Amino acid sequence: MTNASLARTIAGRIFCALLFATVLVAPLNAQQAETNEDLEDSVVLFGEALKDVFDRIWVPRSRFRDGPHVRAAFRPVIESARSATVEVRSAGRRVAWGGVVGPHGWVLTKASLLVNSFDSINCRLQDGRDLPARIVGIDRQYDLAMLKLDANDLAYLDLTESQSPETLKRGDLLVSIDKSDVKETPASAAPGQLQAGDWVATVGAGRNPVAIGVVSVAPREIQRRPGFLGVGIGESKDKSGVLVTAVEPRSGAAKAGIIKGDVIRSVDGDLVASPDELRQLIQAKNPGDPVRIALSRQEESDLEQFVLRAVLSGRRFHSRAQYQNNLGGALSERRFGFPSALQHDTVLSPRDCGGPLVDLEGRVVGFNIARAGRTESYALPVEVVREQLFDLMSGRLTPTKLQPQAEPAQEN
Repeated sequence: MTNASLARTIAGRIFCALLFATVLVAPLNAQQAETNEDLEDSVVLFGEALKDVFDRIWVPRSRFRDGPHVRAAFRPVIESARSATVEVRSAGRRVAWGGVVGPHGWVLTKASLLVNSFDSINCRLQDGRDLPARIVGIDRQYDLAMLKLDANDLAYLDLTESQSPETLKRGDLLVSIDKSDVKETPASAAPGQLQAGDWVATVGAGRNPVAIGVVSVAPREIQRRPGFLGVGIGESKDKSGVLVTAVEPRSGAAKAGIIKGDVIRSVDGDLVASPDELRQLIQAKNPGDPVRIALSRQEESDLEQFVLRAVLSGRRFHSRAQYQNNLGGALSERRFGFPSALQHDTVLSPRDCGGPLVDLEGRVVGFNIARAGRTESYALPVEVVREQLFDLMSGRLTPTKLQPQAEPAQEN
């Protein structure tokens, strides 16, 4: 049964129940009413209640603000930024949005959405081209990734505060990576700071925005939460690692392939010799962060060494608040620990993050970085993004490539 037919069935049953109740109650009301006006008032109230029921069933309140007809009105707002917005794809599907930030194929997106896609990323441009992409920089603090395409003369986003919808640039070819490659904000630029209540639109590949919303809170620090690997641990026999005594189902450890009996030797290159050391290393990271786990495993008579990539999660507390927070759909795994992010009430899916967010003037005001709650999404302010561009382009933040999990690899 489709959602539409289910809604019609529910509506029909509610209508029959209300009508049946009215037939039974109306004679009693007629006998008890002192005047005909009393009965008329009862009928009017019933009619209003019935109308309210049908309004709730047939016209969800969200459609009044974020329905397709409303989003269509925002087409001129996103038109310029849309030309420089790409689909970040892996294994034949979109995993995130991205924004072109340099004409020589520099694409900015959300890093943690690429954790299982390091060897198979491509970007689909507005002209329909699918171009292979490689990761040249990752900033874990802000969860940003810089991709590089083999392309020139691409339309790219102007990230200055003084931009207008007409200032999307082409050309200005970049010869080398230095400070001149990163567009600086003119000293005379108008601040243009967003305020609570301002409208924002999430840019995608279509003519309409992916979604629209309203700024809820000005940029602020989003407190971090400790990461969770999902293993029970104990002392190893040789005291040179940590023994895995249990693995929680569906945890980051289980998905990475860690099993009971493994001995964890290091996390991101930091050696661990005790359970406390492992806890401290894991809890110092955020849910959604990928970590490199070096471990040893007894395979019959051989001791094999592996390096696996695991994605940390948050501890699963089954609170009422957490339940309500998930009612609007899936949340981003990495949604905590940003030094600065603005909050807006746009309803996004996790894979709708990574691309540009614009205001009513068409100016890029941020990059969506996380779906954090039922009506709570975060975006990195454009001034924060500008500060990270040079380091992300420089190659200093290129991530370490791991060997496939099926093949053993010696940790350096």
